[in-house]
Amino acid sequence: MLVEKITAALMQIIAEDREKYTQLVADRFRNEVSLQKQIFESLRYDVLSLEREKAYDRSRAKCDFWSIDESGVESWIELKLCPTNYCQEFGDSRKSIAITQQIGQVILDCEKLCKIERRHERKIVLLTYPMPVGEDHPGWRTHATWILEYATDISRQHQFLLSRNGTEAAINVYIIDV
Repeated sequence: MLVEKITAALMQIIAEDREKYTQLVADRFRNEVSLQKQIFESLRYDVLSLEREKAYDRSRAKCDFWSIDESGVESWIELKLCPTNYCQEFGDSRKSIAITQQIGQVILDCEKLCKIERRHERKIVLLTYPMPVGEDHPGWRTHATWILEYATDISRQHQFLLSRNGTEAAINVYIIDV
């Protein structure tokens, strides 16, 4: 499945430049485009049908990643970054956009993906950061519940640990099934 390849590429990209991503997490950086480009570059020779910014049917909206396999099953994958203020000591939490707005954008992507036939892979790869190491923050459980009103499942796949000035935090990688 394409989502597994994207997730693996994502984890490799973060691991190879841990210092850069630690600073981006501390800054609550949210631009997905450069990360999309890096993922695309790392997978384009492995997934020959892979496209970035594939238009949804009869819409100007575009999906971040798309591919089709030999059996005709399409994969539609959105990538979302969601900075939080859960670990305020890990950087400048004033730079975050309100998490309710960000969850609203995830829900909009769920609604777009819901229009794709169920036989196709329809997923969102969601990175939330900085998050507490270990269990999810209680506030996150509330936000995940909002997402589940528009999706069938949300599960944490990875937790990437970061350290900065003696403080630990994590990037949590979730897969949202639509």
